[in-house]
Amino acid sequence: MPVYLVDLFMFVTLSGGFLWLTNQKKLSGGLAMAGASSWLIGAFFALAVIRLNNVSAQDAGGIMVLGRVLPTLTAFFFLWSRPDWLPTRTIRGIKSQCVYREPGPVSSERVSAYLVEHKLRASHEALSVWVAAADVSRARKVLPSFIAWTRVFNGREATQARFVADWLKRNEVDAQVRGEMKTGIMGGIPVEESFPDVWVRGADKTRAQELIAEMDESIEGEAWTCPWCKEENGSAFAACWNCEKAGPQKLSN
Repeated sequence: MPVYLVDLFMFVTLSGGFLWLTNQKKLSGGLAMAGASSWLIGAFFALAVIRLNNVSAQDAGGIMVLGRVLPTLTAFFFLWSRPDWLPTRTIRGIKSQCVYREPGPVSSERVSAYLVEHKLRASHEALSVWVAAADVSRARKVLPSFIAWTRVFNGREATQARFVADWLKRNEVDAQVRGEMKTGIMGGIPVEESFPDVWVRGADKTRAQELIAEMDESIEGEAWTCPWCKEENGSAFAACWNCEKAGPQKLSN
């Protein structure tokens, strides 16, 4: 394969890799293209060194390889090791850095309010959250738990977990059911670890727990027995959690 085709292929491949990296680090797309171009720029300088120094063909191959690889690796590790390399600006006389941008799993307004609750000097403008430079390291320590998924419910059956997740979604809390396949390996793991779980964002944990508590209270209030499988169900269940048949309120319609 001609060398120029190899260079073109590597440029396209590296562009994808650096775009992913800059997206993870919330950096500009221009940095991604600069990182990908380091392969071609390195090749150009390696060729210049070879021509100026009349390097033999035997040694030229190694120089061309190093000229391409070393700049690319340097660019990658530089960007990867600088997660704090974000835009800096002065807000109300305080040097600040951007620590969060939308689109993201949590709105910038909620992120800003959360940081303020933790006594950090934070503010949000449009889709960005800015924190005083002196508070950036603390902000990055508390943010992950607010954005990451956390478990709020462990159900006895996949149907029960799905019901809870649906209940949370109807109340505008994003929820996921995880581990539905774990019930197939019951006996190989502790019983309490074999049930499916309901997960929400850390930002919604308190609200989700309140909603689950409300559901528990309604279930304790008026229970009904499924006429097909004889399983007890709370009043919050429109269908039997065990056999998924419609409840009495549906049958009467």
